[in-house]
Amino acid sequence: MKFKINMFNNCIKVKPVQLFYLISISLLFLSVVSITGCIGKQEKGIKSRIEHIDHILNNNPDDVKALTDLGNLYYDMRQYSKAILYYSRILVLTPENVNVRTDMGTCYKILGYLKKAEKEYIKSLQIDPNHLKTNFNLGIILYKMNRKKEAVIQWKKVVVLSPGSPPAKRAEALIHKTLKEQAKNAK
Repeated sequence: MKFKINMFNNCIKVKPVQLFYLISISLLFLSVVSITGCIGKQEKGIKSRIEHIDHILNNNPDDVKALTDLGNLYYDMRQYSKAILYYSRILVLTPENVNVRTDMGTCYKILGYLKKAEKEYIKSLQIDPNHLKTNFNLGIILYKMNRKKEAVIQWKKVVVLSPGSPPAKRAEALIHKTLKEQAKNAK
């Protein structure tokens, strides 16, 4: 069985398998074009937001909200080094800002600076020992640093602080995985 396809006033005969591939490639091409268009619009929106925030900071360089927005924007764009610069400026102005300090620790974690990340998480927990995200992330760092017993302690704290929550469920899964690894390694 063959199908006739009219392309640019020319008829071509194709087998069903060939037709399937032609349709698949066409749909893929349309998806890429669509995604590229969305990314272009998104980049313009982000550029516009950065310009707006820069304007605010030109008038008031110590505007913590604007600095936070810009740091978070760079964080969301995965430009972690730039985010750290803005988070550092915020922490000079508001050293007790646990959320910003935790986000800066996460940037360090992602960039592979585990000791710096640990330091920021510990500072955050000195301010707010019950900060869920910080406790969870400190567990991740400790695990990566092969301090697994300490990691389990942090994750158990997450479970106690917010039983049944999504972070607590993730923590429980990590505790189970870590304890299983330790038991296996003990044999």
